[in-house]
Amino acid sequence: MRPLSCFLPLLFLPATAALACPTGADLATGFTVEFDDGASEFYLGIRDDLVRMEQSYEGEVSAVMDLGLGVFVLSYMDVYDGRPDTSTRITTSYPDGIASLKVPEAGARWSVETVGLNTMDGPFAETVIVAWGNEASLQIGACSYTAIDGIIAYQSDYTYSEGITYLPDLGVGFVSWYEDNEGRFDYGAVNIRAGE
Repeated sequence: MRPLSCFLPLLFLPATAALACPTGADLATGFTVEFDDGASEFYLGIRDDLVRMEQSYEGEVSAVMDLGLGVFVLSYMDVYDGRPDTSTRITTSYPDGIASLKVPEAGARWSVETVGLNTMDGPFAETVIVAWGNEASLQIGACSYTAIDGIIAYQSDYTYSEGITYLPDLGVGFVSWYEDNEGRFDYGAVNIRAGE
């Protein structure tokens, strides 16, 4: 008969794997979501209502965004050779700031008029339309989360829509697809881990 100690690592393996999955508490120090196109996104809580996201390709940061409630883009800027390019900065102002935003809830729908500011082209008016679907279970690598899929549409002279997967337990949402005049492009989250 084999000693029990041979089986102890197997008994604790699922618990160890579960502990490796980021939780809402990890937002304070950051966690990373990896996608099937080679991109990754690092999320870090700045305040209770504000999350900074750094998008990377092949280990190089390519963009930085500030997200109200972990979902709604307040500012965006490209990064080249590790340096933010301020000429690409785009900001979105809501009537009452972040207070205009609503935490995603299953079935919720709302819209708001915003003013965008593009460093190169100046201000522009934009209608933001938000619609959330039902809660469902989502598997990302070895981790399982409750998710709410939604659509955020940006309407001005140019219409752009994003499919957002919001993870209530983590307090962030990531883009799972986007659609513009050139068509629709889909992404799949394949891994999630604490840290960068």
